[in-house]
Amino acid sequence: MKRLLKPLLLLCTATVLLVALWPKRRAPAALPAELAPYTFANALPALNPPLEALGRDVLTDPVRRTAARIEWGPPDVLYWSYRHLPTDRARLSARLLERLEPIRIGSPLLAQRLVDALGEVGDPGALPVLRRLAEFSPQNEEHLQLAAIRALSKFARDPETVALFERLSADPRPHVAATALQQVIEREAFATPEVIADLLAQYDAGEAIPLLQEVGRRRLADCADAAARHLASPAIRIRQNAIYALLAVGDPRGTAAALAEFDSDDAARRLEALTLFRDAAAPLPPERARALSDHPQGDVRRELAVALAASAGSAADPAVDALLTRLAGDPDPVVARVAAHQLFRRGRSEALDSWRETVRTGRGASLREALTFLCEVVQDPATAPLVRDRLGDAALDGGEQGNLLGGLRFIGTAEDAPHFLRRLLASGSADDRRAGEHMWLSDLATTHVQALGPGIGPALLAAWAAAPTLRAQLAALDALRGVLRELAVPDQQRCGERLLALVADETAPPELRLAAADTIAFTADATLGERLFALRPTLDDPELAARILALYASFF
Repeated sequence: MKRLLKPLLLLCTATVLLVALWPKRRAPAALPAELAPYTFANALPALNPPLEALGRDVLTDPVRRTAARIEWGPPDVLYWSYRHLPTDRARLSARLLERLEPIRIGSPLLAQRLVDALGEVGDPGALPVLRRLAEFSPQNEEHLQLAAIRALSKFARDPETVALFERLSADPRPHVAATALQQVIEREAFATPEVIADLLAQYDAGEAIPLLQEVGRRRLADCADAAARHLASPAIRIRQNAIYALLAVGDPRGTAAALAEFDSDDAARRLEALTLFRDAAAPLPPERARALSDHPQGDVRRELAVALAASAGSAADPAVDALLTRLAGDPDPVVARVAAHQLFRRGRSEALDSWRETVRTGRGASLREALTFLCEVVQDPATAPLVRDRLGDAALDGGEQGNLLGGLRFIGTAEDAPHFLRRLLASGSADDRRAGEHMWLSDLATTHVQALGPGIGPALLAAWAAAPTLRAQLAALDALRGVLRELAVPDQQRCGERLLALVADETAPPELRLAAADTIAFTADATLGERLFALRPTLDDPELAARILALYASFF
């Protein structure tokens, strides 16, 4: 027995070492036994209407419902209300004015919200109150004055309002004057070329900057002389905005001043001069462009590529194309990418060939970088078939498939929906794959498919009907929410009927019925909300009934 002990020990030791050192193949990641609750990407905000908003007299009156949600609603509810105002604007305006007076002292922020809402409603009956608030506000109600100025600017131009804005633009309180001036600038009905030229003659400080930007944006050549006086400003920002304005209107004084910036000792100012040519889409002198293409700073060469393309526009220019081709071979990869993109916008795509080859054969980080550049930045249609081919490669891991789907959403069409939906329908099954430590491939497919637009509506409806698991049904609903408002009317009506039937189905899982009720709030059909509310007394689920009450008070 003693003679056998030593060989047995040796055998056991060898077995342990063999098991420890034998190469191991990682098992495929399996779904956990208990999946976390589905988290909707298109989730509604927390809805907590106050009791007075749930009274029958409010719920049955569209004007009072809207006025109530303007008061209590979080931003999503408030902006939805602005987009779906009732037809009786005069009555809604009167209701808001009636609520304004009692709360001005005790609830200043709520009072400001009501004043802002009066501008959105746009009923002329509110003009006298808004003008009074804009011109005369007590010291502790300046926030209301600023809100009234913003609200007034949304009404049609009339002599009384124009005169009021002229007075407010010269107000001794800087924040009042700045707010009035900003509203004038942003409304072309108020900011005629004559008004802008007159204001540029008055202002020498920072107030001139938005005026100069407006001259450039609207290319107001009649304001060139008024803008040129600001070239002598000691403030660099004012001088640079004056240069931009003059470059945009084609005034030679702007070109001369911009070229003088290139001679500055300040590297940042030299770079800024290039961005001025870019933003104004003004031609850069050829000799200066050739010299800058050899500049040692990569960011200068990068901005040169953009400025060259902006100045040439869509017109054929062999000199510009030659310089961009040279920059597309720049040793700085950022410069090379920018130049290749600008060449593509001018109809020259040969600089993209190496990037397309990476999409065709690359893996990992290089594939992700190529997809970001070609699909998101350049939006190259020739890359789409390459992405479709790669998505058929079963050897790709979930992360790479997710990257390919993320690229295809920028350049794909509704016909590409099956690439996304096949992965969406795997949600909650063993066929789903990890796309990252905390992300499933089905979640990415659900989010990305919405970017293909409302044309995917019929395919999404079919996917919802075919979903094999509860989680896949929830994912299909999530994707539907992202395109529901833009669906064709017959598709939206068909979807609405199915959602209402699901809400009423007592055999369906409770979370699916709740999700269906929430999804109805994403439609553009107000009659669905009325029908959903009418279902409420017949429901057996108190949580669902309470949710429908909150939805109706918030969105219908």
